Formats: sequence, C-alpha cells, structure tokens
Amino acid sequence: IRRGQALREFMPDVAYPFTDEDGAAAVTAAILLHGGHDEKVLDITGTLSSAAERARAISAATGSPVRLRELTSPEQARRAWADDGWPDITIDVTLYAMSAFAASADTTILVIEQQTGLAQSLLQRRPNSFADWLARNLTAFTQTSAPAPAGN
Repeated sequence: IRRGQALREFMPDVAYPFTDEDGAAAVTAAILLHGGHDEKVLDITGTLSSAAERARAISAATGSPVRLRELTSPEQARRAWADDGWPDITIDVTLYAMSAFAASADTTILVIEQQTGLAQSLLQRRPNSFADWLARNLTAFTQTSAPAPAGN
C-alpha cells in the first residue's frame, strides 16, 4: 500500500472476521494464566469487516487512496496469494471461509457473535476492531522507508 500497490482481494465486499494479533496473544495469555479450558478447542474472533471496508479505512487514515483489485475466481486468488508467499493451508482456509461467509452470512454472523463473545469474556473487554489495529499500526502505511537504527 505504501508503494502504491493494489490490494488484491477475493470477494472484497464479503465481511470476514478480523482478529488482531495483540488480541490473539491476550486471549492466549488469559487461557494460560487462568486455565479452565483444558482439552477444548476455542474459536475466537473479533469484529467483521470486508476488505473493501478496510481499504476505505486505510485511505481515510492515510489521506491516500488505496486501490483494490478484485480477484475474480478462487483459482486467481490461489495463484496471487501463492505468489505472495501464503502457505497452502492458509489459502485453503481463506477460500473456504470466504465462500462460507458469502453463502450463509446470517448463520455465519451468529457463529461469529458467539466467538466474539468468547473472546470478550476471556479478555474482559471487547476484541480490538480493525480501526483499533489501524490506529496502532498507521505508521506501517505512511513511512516511506524503515526508520534508522538507534544510535545512527
């Protein structure tokens, strides 16, 4: 984005759960510190947002347009993401999830609300949204070069 590259997204208008890395780490810490979830699989997530919504938010925050190029088929998405270095399993899960979200949004939203509720109960606060994440990481989109190492 910083170099003017387009975001390449499959189904860019389909809302998908955003889970921020700090939130995932905080949930993991809460489970390790407080226990009570032995031998359980916990699905946690944050708020829903689409790639188009995220692109608009980045544009608004940076004052620069973010170009969004739709990947129009699962095959095109697979090739683009593989070229970007995504692991096959991540591509498989993303394609499956995007199709499931697009096909049954009402049912999926109920599941996401349950997962978000679980995350909130473990965190004792609402999960971070994409807007929260963007505010913390805005410099990644605005710096034109990496900062010089300390002492130089």
